[in-house]
Amino acid sequence: MIVLDQLPKLFGVHIEKAGFFRDLLSVVQHLPETSLLTLAVAVATLVVLVGMERLWPRAPAPLVAVGGAIAASWLFSLQTQGVSIVGLIPQGFPSLTMPDASLAWQLVPGALGIALMSFTETIAAGRAFAVPADPPIQSNRELVATGVANLGGALTGAMPGGGGTSQTAVVRAAEGARRRRRWSRRAQRWRPCFSSRPCSD
Repeated sequence: MIVLDQLPKLFGVHIEKAGFFRDLLSVVQHLPETSLLTLAVAVATLVVLVGMERLWPRAPAPLVAVGGAIAASWLFSLQTQGVSIVGLIPQGFPSLTMPDASLAWQLVPGALGIALMSFTETIAAGRAFAVPADPPIQSNRELVATGVANLGGALTGAMPGGGGTSQTAVVRAAEGARRRRRWSRRAQRWRPCFSSRPCSD
């Protein structure tokens, strides 16, 4: 579902959402309308991501890919050539807004589904990436923390929040890279002590 949801964006086409198989058929039917420039940007971004992961696994490939895409969009005015961009991002702090109580009953079914999926992924990510040195995962505390965070987000118009496996994997990889660099610097500092030359403090 996630991959299918991104396909229209990669090809630069727009479809009406109507279910998995209908969406897949709609994407295929709209392929002749593909924006070649949008597709080129998508392919270049994927090449950067995969290439850097293979050649320089410690480098922040997603950051480079996003930064490069933003720079290319600005330098070549891709928006004027049919490439969709994020657009204007609001500046400053969000204003506090009370939720509209009249919409509560309309949003309850979807909210329950989002809450269940968010809590499930949060617990799954926590348990999958936990290391022996981490404190034990407590489901009740995770549920309370996710709920409080989303209550606060509701007052500022934020999207529903929760733990994510992909984001956690990126953070863990970055932590591992920093740890390896730290140990490498320590090894370089102590290296003379294990050589034939005298080591002084």
